[in-house]
Amino acid sequence: STFGRCMTETASKRATAGAAYMAFACLSFAAMATLIKFLAPDIPWQQTVFVRSVLGIPFLWIAYRNTTTLFRWNHKRLLLLRSVCGFIAMLCYFYALEKIPLGTAVMLAYTSPLHVGWLALIFLPERPSPLIAPMLLIGFLGVWLVADPTSVVNAGTIAGALCGLFAGQAYIFVRKLRTTDHPDAIVMAFAVFSAVVSLPLTIPYWVWPTASQWGLLLCVGI
Repeated sequence: STFGRCMTETASKRATAGAAYMAFACLSFAAMATLIKFLAPDIPWQQTVFVRSVLGIPFLWIAYRNTTTLFRWNHKRLLLLRSVCGFIAMLCYFYALEKIPLGTAVMLAYTSPLHVGWLALIFLPERPSPLIAPMLLIGFLGVWLVADPTSVVNAGTIAGALCGLFAGQAYIFVRKLRTTDHPDAIVMAFAVFSAVVSLPLTIPYWVWPTASQWGLLLCVGI
């Protein structure tokens, strides 16, 4: 029917838009990772986490301009769980970027879609294709081979791996929140939580950035 075709086309357009947004987000995060790695010798990773979180709040405020939507937090428990998992993932990611090669850190962080594959079986009422299990095994094997299995496992590689796991769990909570909370509110709740929690972690390590470093930190924040 015409209605059925319209619904199918709408769903297809949404899926395409979602994939495009994810691709743009990946590109943005790759650029952010490069800047963090560049700043790492002079700016502690704890401070970078705090600055990024704080700068995200006014940026969201200006970008969306709808304070009612931004602060309409309905499912507070799920928002808290999403924020905790996202914050842990961010801590692990920034730490890994400082301690191990950039490419390895980014690759380990981007295992999050693989974790989403098996976490969805536990937390979401979705049943993916039977092919998902062998595909996930191949994916994790590929990551292990590219990450150089002969290298010594250290705190940086463990942090990178944990980043992928907790980021995947954060995505699962975002999926569950889609029926109760606006996407703007989900992002703002995470930014506020991260800014508040990262402040005490930053104070012992704070160093005053130069003007150029402030500019780079601004780019990381937005």
